[in-house]
Amino acid sequence: MILEALHTKINAVINAYAMIGDIDAVVPFAVYSADQSILRSKGGIEGYEYTVRISVVSESLSECLTKSGLIKTAIESLIGTTTNSTTFDIIQKQSETQRPDTSTMRYINDFSYLITTQNP
Repeated sequence: MILEALHTKINAVINAYAMIGDIDAVVPFAVYSADQSILRSKGGIEGYEYTVRISVVSESLSECLTKSGLIKTAIESLIGTTTNSTTFDIIQKQSETQRPDTSTMRYINDFSYLITTQNP
């Protein structure tokens, strides 16, 4: 459900991998994960809230930030759309941090979103 939508949007910008990057991944690339919480009401399950974490890895800080910006635009474009019966209701950016990885001489931009979906 949500992972397919995330993969489609992120992979349109840069090679994307769920959870961890492929050992042979070509830089630049992104890795992503989504942790789910159920939203319940008196009537049952109303939807889900996801904490989505995305990391973009590049050898250049400017490329890292450019790709991250394109991914953020793509993720935010999911608002109001439905993918495989998942309707994206609210998408809020939570945090963003850039860091160098001195062991690999690469830059990493970590950012996260809180995404709320509705049941059809």
